[in-house]
Amino acid sequence: MRFVDSRCIHCGATLKVAQDATHLCCQYCKAELLVVRDGAEITTQMLGEMKEDLGQKLDILRAQNELERLDREWTLQRETFMVSNQHGARKIPSSAGSLIGGLFAAGFGIVWTVIASSSGAPGIFPMVGVVFVILAVGTIVVGMSKASAHETAEAAYQRHRQELLRELAR
Repeated sequence: MRFVDSRCIHCGATLKVAQDATHLCCQYCKAELLVVRDGAEITTQMLGEMKEDLGQKLDILRAQNELERLDREWTLQRETFMVSNQHGARKIPSSAGSLIGGLFAAGFGIVWTVIASSSGAPGIFPMVGVVFVILAVGTIVVGMSKASAHETAEAAYQRHRQELLRELAR
């Protein structure tokens, strides 16, 4: 077996390294070393430092992957809160918008019912106004609950995202 001279990167001692060795332990300081070959030159590198560095890099990669996964999942979850307007455009409902739109629709239904009743129209016409009011109230309730659920989910998403960003900043 052929041996090559090298130095311990930790203590500087001269080491005899077997030609085919990939790892060794310094007989003087007991450092775990990785044998690095660069052409004919053989050097050593601290294995413990490499493991620590690799562990830190893996932690960063895990946090980055978690952040990307969180963002993808939020994009999909956000879609479930969206509502469509009369033109088909999708948007996140707001509590105020739901309340104002619903009150406007309910007001229209009440006016319709009053006018239809006072003009002596057949019973079906005032009932259309009542149904309109009921649907408007339902729209208010659904819109406000979706808006509230969105706010809660977005706050949770933002908290988790900030935790991951703080972890990456370390």
